[in-house]
Amino acid sequence: SLFNNMNEGVIFSGEDQIIKMVNPTFCKMVGYTESELVGVNGYELLIEEGSRNQIIEKIARRVKGNSESYEMQLKTKTGNKIWVINSAFPVFDSSGSFEGIMSVITDITSRKIIEQELNQEKNKFESVLNHINDGMFQDSIDGKIIFYNKKFLEIFGLNDSDIPNIDIEYFTAPEHRDEIRERHNKRTVGEEVPELIEYQGL
Repeated sequence: SLFNNMNEGVIFSGEDQIIKMVNPTFCKMVGYTESELVGVNGYELLIEEGSRNQIIEKIARRVKGNSESYEMQLKTKTGNKIWVINSAFPVFDSSGSFEGIMSVITDITSRKIIEQELNQEKNKFESVLNHINDGMFQDSIDGKIIFYNKKFLEIFGLNDSDIPNIDIEYFTAPEHRDEIRERHNKRTVGEEVPELIEYQGL
């Protein structure tokens, strides 16, 4: 059946969080067999204690008829944690009475690991740039500042809060602004420009 052959995990539980039904994909995700899951309180078995209050709030919204998708962690049989997207929606019977919550679970652990590794590398890179004695910045295609180091702020007497409101011409002396803008425009369309340029800042 579709339920058993889905690539996503599926779990159906009552308002009391007793598991009524799971598919093979979900069993594989968490390392339990179907018989180990059905009839068990999934909230207590699969959710870390520190995260349970947030889940209780979300369950209450399901009972009221609200659906939502959110990231969360599940605890596997071996004690490991996996990151998932839970797309949860309420199920009502023909008379409109609440029957339970159907959750479609997508494992995003690999993506989360990559994101964490990228963030670590980004933090290392920024740490290096913030300890050099040269001011550095990166600008967007429209000339807005999208990256900078501490020395850049120091040189031009700026604060972090100033950055969203300025572009490359803000800290350039008026007599050099046309030159700086022309150079920027050439770079954005792939034209070659000198690697180094001298200009007076403000």
